Amino acid sequence: MKINTLVLGGLLCLLFALPAGVQAYFTTSQTAVPYGNDKILFTVSYKFGFLNRDLYMPVMAIRGLDTADKSGNLGYGVVTDGVIDVKIGRTTALVLSSAEIKDGRYYLPRGKNGTFTLVAVMDNKPAQNTKDISLLVTSLPFTMVEKGKNYEARLNPSELQYYVTPKVK
Repeated sequence: MKINTLVLGGLLCLLFALPAGVQAYFTTSQTAVPYGNDKILFTVSYKFGFLNRDLYMPVMAIRGLDTADKSGNLGYGVVTDGVIDVKIGRTTALVLSSAEIKDGRYYLPRGKNGTFTLVAVMDNKPAQNTKDISLLVTSLPFTMVEKGKNYEARLNPSELQYYVTPKVK
């Protein structure tokens, strides 16, 4: 009984010694706000961070990239009626964060997490009531660094399905 109490106490001490709030990744909020007669502001916010690895995340966002893209940029698409539509409107996008920029990417040291927000503006959306429009992150690559070695990774489509904004008519 004494050993079980010691083990439990040791595990609790270890749990409280770990940095609070550091998790792998998850999306935190998404918005789609129409403004003016023909514009939409989209945002997709997400958190990333690892306890035991440094992390590099994309700054640049490019429309039309899919999960197989190797550029290291975040990819996104405009979705109309449930299908990614590359012809609708013009978009400009960038990922914002307070994380340090190092080597052209956001950098998070091990044990720290950061919040990132994809901000995209669409000009020339179609006339009202033509289609439901949303924005979906289609590629989210990241680089983990452990013991000086880089490991390239990316979220898969089943994880990215949550990185989507509400629909705008």
